[in-house]
Amino acid sequence: MDRPWAAAIDRLLKRRGVKPVELSAFGLKRPGTISDLRNQPKRPDIQTLQHVADVLTAYDRRSQGGTPHAPAVELWEFFVSEDQAELLYRQAAHTAELMKPPAPDPMRELVEKMVAFMATPAGQEAMSTMARHEPPRKKVK
Repeated sequence: MDRPWAAAIDRLLKRRGVKPVELSAFGLKRPGTISDLRNQPKRPDIQTLQHVADVLTAYDRRSQGGTPHAPAVELWEFFVSEDQAELLYRQAAHTAELMKPPAPDPMRELVEKMVAFMATPAGQEAMSTMARHEPPRKKVK
């Protein structure tokens, strides 16, 4: 892989289904920037790659059906192979899944409400009333 940035640009554009000319509406300074990067034999400067990453982030967040909280396109995406990128995307998705708060447990919520109630004066009164109450006696035949 002698020019990972060229493969990365193709991958990033293909994943979004966007053509380079469409990115000018999202801040791409020059329409030829993408093709220049694709064909550049030497590694491009970081500022140019950061500009393209910022434009793709803006596209993700503002395009039709875009997500305002979409993750930013990171610079590492321009320097890894497609397999490495896929692995990193899966790892990020897995980490995001682990970071989600657990689903609410109705039984736990009920117990927490009961404990909180028992700490109040009304809860203490209810407990003392239940302690004094005798269960009904069974009738003997």
